[in-house]
Amino acid sequence: MEQIANNIYVETNYEGVNVGAIVTPKGVIAIDAPSYTRQARDWAMRLNALHPKGIQYTILTDWHGDRILNTRWLNA
Repeated sequence: MEQIANNIYVETNYEGVNVGAIVTPKGVIAIDAPSYTRQARDWAMRLNALHPKGIQYTILTDWHGDRILNTRWLNA
């Protein structure tokens, strides 16, 4: 995960999808979810470590399965 600006993160190493996150005073906003369960669990763990309140919302950039399949692991 790379911090590209204050409170803005991106991960480009997951297969088939780039994901991001924004850390706000109220918690983390996840942008998309990795396509594979193992990677989605890893992403959720890393995002939850960014803020005591963890992931609060998820933004999906489209409706295709590679974006929505593993959003359940984000618990938002």
